[in-house]
Amino acid sequence: MNSPPEALFPLTDFSALFSPESDMTALSVPDRTGIVLLVSSDRLLHRTMHQMITQEHYHLVSTFSPPEAIAVNQILAPDLIFIDADLKNAEGFTCCQTLRRLSACIATPIVMLNVSDDPDAIDRVFTAGAFDYVPQPIHWAALRHRTRHLIQSHQAYRQLQDTNANLKHQFNVQKSEQQSRIQKLEQDNQFKDHFLNTVTHELRSPLSNMLLSIQLLETLLKNNLVTDGEDKTNYSNYKKSLEYLQILRSECEREVNLVNDLLDLQKVEADSQPLCMETIVWQEWAKDIILSFKERTQHHQQSLYTYLEPALPDTTIDAARLAQIIRELMHNACKYTPPGENIVVTVKQSDQTLCLSVSNSGVEIPEAEYEHIFERFYRIPGSDRQRQGGTGLGLTIVKHLVHRLHGSITLESRNQWTHFHVVLPLDLRRYNHEVLGKNAQDAGL
Repeated sequence: MNSPPEALFPLTDFSALFSPESDMTALSVPDRTGIVLLVSSDRLLHRTMHQMITQEHYHLVSTFSPPEAIAVNQILAPDLIFIDADLKNAEGFTCCQTLRRLSACIATPIVMLNVSDDPDAIDRVFTAGAFDYVPQPIHWAALRHRTRHLIQSHQAYRQLQDTNANLKHQFNVQKSEQQSRIQKLEQDNQFKDHFLNTVTHELRSPLSNMLLSIQLLETLLKNNLVTDGEDKTNYSNYKKSLEYLQILRSECEREVNLVNDLLDLQKVEADSQPLCMETIVWQEWAKDIILSFKERTQHHQQSLYTYLEPALPDTTIDAARLAQIIRELMHNACKYTPPGENIVVTVKQSDQTLCLSVSNSGVEIPEAEYEHIFERFYRIPGSDRQRQGGTGLGLTIVKHLVHRLHGSITLESRNQWTHFHVVLPLDLRRYNHEVLGKNAQDAGL
């Protein structure tokens, strides 16, 4: 390798870089606003370029052969590279190609110097991967402005890359933290479900035994009353005991309902049971469900009306889940309808869907409560005027059941009427077949 004679300006000697004992990481340059790498065997070009670069307050790193340039580039990652096209044996173009393939230099602007006006030579510049070229003779004023622009552009690009890298890192950190939180919430939710399932099953048996014992005690008291009916003191004690037992029965039934609702919610949320399809004839099938609420509405001085569209076709659906939806909605209506008001159950057909509505008068739900009404354990403050109590799980169960049947449920409340509208497929078996077929087609199966 030919070294230049003693220079009139500071140059970095890289000959030590290629000795076996060299430490390439020790190479450093003054802290300047930009680093320019020059590859040329022309010492005059080095001197002139140094004067121009230092005037712009940049730092010039001079190398005299492609191997030196490649080694320096790996360490310093310059902001701009100038390669002399006059290097012997076309080494300048080979050096450009080699640098461009390096990951550390993939976006660094490379400018070829002293390129002739020959079209073939210009084509070789861009084929080698150069960003631009400077023809002979060099116009130094223009090159000075171009150098400043290229360095500023590259530094802005690097800054943008660093910002993107930092943002990506922050995103990955936040994503990892979010995934950890989600995993923790899922574990907590599984633990909660397991805990509720265990507790409700453990409570169910003793509560059932307590309720049975209360019923037996009531029967024994009545039998004693028949035997000792003439004893007024005994009769008075009987009435008090019966009142206490009725309180016990009421509270016990309340706890049993809570346990049953929790178990039902666990089942519908787990969604582990397959749909059991059957075809129902509405006029016959709905009769028993409606009649089961007749006595209750009369007891609370409520009027119950049912309208089934005369031409309502048979429906293929999971009848057990549909019955539970209707019972829960009617139970909710009976609970919140004041005495003297009406409850209306309507079933109609619209195209290939079934429209079921349960409406009650005398009560209106504020619009602000709409988004909370289906949340578990949620009860509208002050809405239970008859103090019947409840778990706040009924509508949550209904929503899960409706979605399980591929339907939708909406709430409408105005003019002292509240309506729950449920829309379901008229033929759920056919609906499932069409939906599964379409999903398989979309997936390309």
